[in-house]
Amino acid sequence: MNQKQPSQEELMEQLQKTLEERGRKALEMARNEVLQEEIECKETREALKYFITEYWHDLARPALLSLACEAVGGYPDITTPIAIPMTLISGAIDIHDDIIDRSKVKGSRLTVLGKFSKGIALLVGDALLFKGFTLLHKAVEEGGGTKRRD
Repeated sequence: MNQKQPSQEELMEQLQKTLEERGRKALEMARNEVLQEEIECKETREALKYFITEYWHDLARPALLSLACEAVGGYPDITTPIAIPMTLISGAIDIHDDIIDRSKVKGSRLTVLGKFSKGIALLVGDALLFKGFTLLHKAVEEGGGTKRRD
């Protein structure tokens, strides 16, 4: 039997669908966590909001965490408490990398560095790191991601 191989476009569509299904919840929860923060500096608050709502659309990390958990017999949904901080930490690393590389534009979008300033970008990256590590500590303390299927 000769089965038709999916085209590259079909494979990319399937991949995007999987990333969306597995990563969207954690990304949205990470956004909500950040947007709830009370930040006094207006420019820093605007830069953080820009990054988390308009710029950062990383579904890959939370989706891969979910898929890896399932692959070893775990319940994919239990990865969310860990995926949220990992998403924020990853975003922070991306902002700090842009500062180091002096990347003001990626694709067709301005980075936080490109839209704001180096100092503001550094503050936003640091804020994401602090929030991410705080949530990661909380998730670990609560036993996040330790249940397996039998």
